[in-house]
Amino acid sequence: MSGTADCHTCSVCQQIVIDLSNKSYPQRYVLGTLENLRIEEGNGGCELIRQYSDYSTSSSPRGIELNVGRYRDRRFPPFAHIGDVGRFEDLEDEDVAVISRIYTTKGDPAAKALPLHPPGLDIGSKRAFKVARKWLRSCFYQHTMCPGPHRIRLPTRVIDVSSDPPRLVVTKNEGLTYGRYAALSYCWGGPQVVCTTKETISMHTDSITLNNLPKTLRDAVTTTRGLRLKYLWVDALCIIQDDEADRMRELPCMAQIYNNAYVTISASTATSCHDGFLEPRRLKYKPIRLPAKCPNGKAGSVLLMHDISELRDEPDPIHTRGWTLQEHLLAPRLLMFGPLRMQFSCIARTRHDGGSPIAFGAQQSVFPDIGKSTLFAVKYGGFVSAGRTNKVRLQGLLYRTGLMRLALKMTNETPLLTQMLVQHWADIVTAYTARTLGVLNDRLAAISGIASKLHRPELGDYLAGLYSTYLHVQLLWRRSDQQLLLPRPKEYRAPSWSWAAVDGVISLSINPDDIDRFGASIAVPSILESSIMSASDTDAYSRFTSGTLRVLGYRVYCYKKLERKATGG
Repeated sequence: MSGTADCHTCSVCQQIVIDLSNKSYPQRYVLGTLENLRIEEGNGGCELIRQYSDYSTSSSPRGIELNVGRYRDRRFPPFAHIGDVGRFEDLEDEDVAVISRIYTTKGDPAAKALPLHPPGLDIGSKRAFKVARKWLRSCFYQHTMCPGPHRIRLPTRVIDVSSDPPRLVVTKNEGLTYGRYAALSYCWGGPQVVCTTKETISMHTDSITLNNLPKTLRDAVTTTRGLRLKYLWVDALCIIQDDEADRMRELPCMAQIYNNAYVTISASTATSCHDGFLEPRRLKYKPIRLPAKCPNGKAGSVLLMHDISELRDEPDPIHTRGWTLQEHLLAPRLLMFGPLRMQFSCIARTRHDGGSPIAFGAQQSVFPDIGKSTLFAVKYGGFVSAGRTNKVRLQGLLYRTGLMRLALKMTNETPLLTQMLVQHWADIVTAYTARTLGVLNDRLAAISGIASKLHRPELGDYLAGLYSTYLHVQLLWRRSDQQLLLPRPKEYRAPSWSWAAVDGVISLSINPDDIDRFGASIAVPSILESSIMSASDTDAYSRFTSGTLRVLGYRVYCYKKLERKATGG
């Protein structure tokens, strides 16, 4: 039952019959006054009344009502409000109504009329891993747009989880070149208690004591085994953390490591390596089972589930960390372990283990669309609108066969594709800078993988966070008005005209119409020279030592008004 076997029902709840044959919404069920309902429930403790009492400061003499509504988009489950009679429409007041989702369980007569099932709370169970394996197989073998059956090059080091205990494998030393592996995306949450160093590498290649690993890493081993994969890549264990030469070799490869992985495991809810992510999810309230009338006249039942996580504004911890953005965006198959259930995402599809489709998407804002578009651009060098699945498939076919670029060339619309890629990069920068970094000087390094993978000749040179094509528009970046100004970095990171030269949230909003309008304006400056000096001959995207920009254009004066702070006296 996906963790929903422990449901509540009582004499009060049994009086409410949800009419699934009635297509008109909202449906209204008046339950009576709180005083009478408490007398009727006796000592049984009605869960519905408990929820109402927890969220309502006072009861109406007119009584309590349950209202059932439905979204136009039938992918979303119906919702129910429990509140005072006549006040359920005022959803801005949290004291007015308790919001629940309505689902059916598999095998129930009502499931045919409402084929939307509750979230799989039993994350980490055999059932959940079986679902995940099915998603992965379907993507790997059936999705023509996603990376499929081909030889996947293994990273320098991987963890062999098929052995007991697991051990660190240096692939070159053991003659391993290709194989499927999972990569872990997680929040470190501070220094790692267990990591590979010059001192521990020989010990780790012999064996890694599973019980000594922090819980998130133990859960990653369990998940990799549950997915029936042999190898796992974890940065803390597969990179020698106190070897600067090894770090300089491996860090630029991280984008390729996540891009090549058979699946990326996202420990979405873990704030640190100690939290883990496979614990069964718990709801604040028990699901409530109510009788239901099916369209064919049969009697069935539905579940009311109060899910506060779907209504919260704060994102999961994984979506607040800077490094994890590119780990997610470059993952061809992303398996996220969220607050309620698993969710799977690839170029072609987004799947979720029951529940509402908005449980992850609402937290991540535009993340799902950015993710699909980034993967598409990396693989095909084009841009796709990640809307309907059939539209994505059509555009994928056009790009794979070369017809899209030919059509753009024949219609003189090739510059439009470049404009859209620049706009897409601006969206990524805006989303990325809203996240945090443990080391502020990683500001460019933590996004270098996306920058290198997106880079196309038509985008020009990469200039420490900007591309030289349409550079004049990208120079219009600004600090967010919603954040206090932070001091400039003490160490050189990027030239002052790059957003990477400052810390904090950056707003870089680019519209293709603006590019055309600015390009036709006489007031637009001409870029005479732009150059950048990388700190490494082998990495042109992470660290820089200097930059030059020469511009020819009109000069205008601007004035800055400083407001004097009021003082007492």
